[in-house]
Amino acid sequence: MREIAQQTCEKFEILILRGVVSQNHIHILCSVTPNISPAEIMLSVKGRVSRKIFEEFPHLKRLCPL
Repeated sequence: MREIAQQTCEKFEILILRGVVSQNHIHILCSVTPNISPAEIMLSVKGRVSRKIFEEFPHLKRLCPL
């Protein structure tokens, strides 16, 4: 998860100041330009992380109804 979050932040020019990756969640303190909202940041990071997790572990999709 850490690597995917870092790659996503780099792609959107988000500077991670601090971050903690736990078993089931991530905390990120970041610096961004004013034209990116916190909601957009989280949407991007969560979307890419969840896609990669489900690609790597497809059986989890059945356990997590959408």
